[in-house]
Amino acid sequence: METLIASCPFCGKRHLIEIEDLDTWHAQCECGARGFIEDDSEVAENAHEGVGFTVHEAPNPSGTIVHIADPLPIFVDTPGSWMYVCWFKYDPRYM
Repeated sequence: METLIASCPFCGKRHLIEIEDLDTWHAQCECGARGFIEDDSEVAENAHEGVGFTVHEAPNPSGTIVHIADPLPIFVDTPGSWMYVCWFKYDPRYM
């Protein structure tokens, strides 16, 4: 079984991603961050311009502040086959 490693941008903890589970992978880190996978077509056109570790604050529809990390591109298997690991974390001041 092939695996990839995705580090949480908020605390650095490593999480394993099974290649066969790419479509449904998600993780909840011990620091409270949540990670998931999106393919190239699901990532917004300008969302992957960052370096991967930049975090932005954004309010969600209910007004809670969420910290969103730039999507991290990962190469899967064939040329041009990219997936993105996305991470977000709720701001504890607004919980």
